[in-house]
Amino acid sequence: MLKKNLLFIFSILSGFIIAFSVTGCSDDDPVNTGNNTPNVLAAGTRGQDRTLSADSTYTLTGFYLVEPGTTLTIPAGTVIKGSPGSAIIATRGDGTLPSGQIIAEGTSDNPVVFTSDRPEGSRDRGNWGGIVMSGLSDLNVPGGFGVGEGGVGEYGYGGILSSPKMDDNSGRLRYCRIEYGGTRIAADNEINGLTLNAVGNGTTIEYVQTHMIADDGFEWFGGTVNAKYLVSSGNDDDAFDMDLGFNGDCQYLFVMQADDKADRGFEVNNDGDGSDNEPYTSARVANVTIIGGDDTKNDGFYLRGNNRLKIWNAVVTNVRYAVAVDADNTNQNAVKGDLFVKNSLLNGSTNSYITRTKVDGKNTFIDAIYQAVADSDWHNTIGDPQLRSTNFEDPDPRPQNGAAKGIGTPPSGLEPANYAGAFDPDASSLWIAGWTNFKKN
Repeated sequence: MLKKNLLFIFSILSGFIIAFSVTGCSDDDPVNTGNNTPNVLAAGTRGQDRTLSADSTYTLTGFYLVEPGTTLTIPAGTVIKGSPGSAIIATRGDGTLPSGQIIAEGTSDNPVVFTSDRPEGSRDRGNWGGIVMSGLSDLNVPGGFGVGEGGVGEYGYGGILSSPKMDDNSGRLRYCRIEYGGTRIAADNEINGLTLNAVGNGTTIEYVQTHMIADDGFEWFGGTVNAKYLVSSGNDDDAFDMDLGFNGDCQYLFVMQADDKADRGFEVNNDGDGSDNEPYTSARVANVTIIGGDDTKNDGFYLRGNNRLKIWNAVVTNVRYAVAVDADNTNQNAVKGDLFVKNSLLNGSTNSYITRTKVDGKNTFIDAIYQAVADSDWHNTIGDPQLRSTNFEDPDPRPQNGAAKGIGTPPSGLEPANYAGAFDPDASSLWIAGWTNFKKN
């Protein structure tokens, strides 16, 4: 969840943690690079590249920083077990050296796994932290930079470049699981499963699952990175959270909420104040399936703070409101066509649409959406998608309702998937097969 302040105190805290980890020796003592213990990713800064081995299981301790100009390479099949409070953080470039990169490339039958250091059956949310990438791309914070939640350092182009580096490259994550993480630094300040701070579109994010995280599964703070084939399951807070001018394209996103803890499928803000700071948060999102954990309190898309999100081809079920809009300016964006939901199959238990504020005394978002339902340009349907299975540990999210088929395709730049949801109703197999994990512990 976006916090209104930029957490400068936690930047200081981060510096203290790092200093404590790598100092305390005389000036003549060598800096511990973490490479002296082959199977440990130790807290501290790194001034060199490192390549791990799939033949080893690694222990992550503290904040492992991938510095500007360096790369951490993690091959398919590698397992990294995080201890409490640990995280891997790729830092933004310094103006001379490029942003640090994490290259973690698994396969559908041999993923890279970032997990708890506790044994199976004892794992839980919050056992460790998560993965953070920070880049030099765009965001709408005055000055062009922010300070990351959880004390993970600065991000954005401000103070380094005169303009954002839209194609900044923080690495590649493919076929990766990030599970049983999310670290609480202080009240309302946590590390998410995967945090993307002003990350550029030179970065690859595909086939990534965040599972049983004690905060958001994925959160974008600005940036232009694109993403495909994402799974956010069993997470405590929002499955996907977009803030501070995020402007990437995201397609094939699956939300599977647990019945014990969950908040929203999507929470989207321009910023915490709902300001007119540009660029607006106006990501394009297509082919989403959201299965809520509790249809009395969870929402599918919670849109607020003057955002301009554009949604195509969604399936939302087992939630209270499929689409909830909060704030007058967000309602106005919907009325103007800057924010919309199209080609979607929506199933909220209380009402498929709700707005918490009014414009000119009228529930304009509800009126605009229901008009759109009957409008041939919007192609929305209110009804049960009839998913094959909503079992948390063994989901099959292919819709059986014929309304999900032939519903229309997303616009140019996104793949032309002519169905609602993240899964083709007629597919013989699921793209989540083989590399994901849905066990609660």
